[in-house]
Amino acid sequence: MSVQVYGCNHVAIEVDDVEKAVAFYKDVFNLEQMSGGEGDAFFKLGDHQFLAIFEVDKVQRANMRHFGIMVRDETQLEEVEKETYREIQTQIGASVSLRLS
Repeated sequence: MSVQVYGCNHVAIEVDDVEKAVAFYKDVFNLEQMSGGEGDAFFKLGDHQFLAIFEVDKVQRANMRHFGIMVRDETQLEEVEKETYREIQTQIGASVSLRLS
C-alpha cells in the first residue's frame, strides 16, 4: 500500500535574524504572515502550504539548501532583481538567486 503525494505542505528554514527574514519575505514576495512566536515566523505560500522560519544562534552554512517559489509575472521578478539584489544579500546574509524557469 502507498500514499499518493499531491504537494508539499511546508518548507522550514533557519536564519540568524528572523526580523530581517520576515522583512525580506514581506517586502520582496508580499507574503502573508500567518503567525509567529519569539524567534520564529510563518508565511502562507498557498492554500495548504507555508514557509516556516526559525531563528538559530548560528546558521550552518555547510548545510544550506534551497527552495523555489513560483511567480506568475516575469516582469515583476526582473524588476525586483534589478532594484533589490544587493539589498537582499545584505539583509539576509545569504546568496539569493532569482531565476525564471
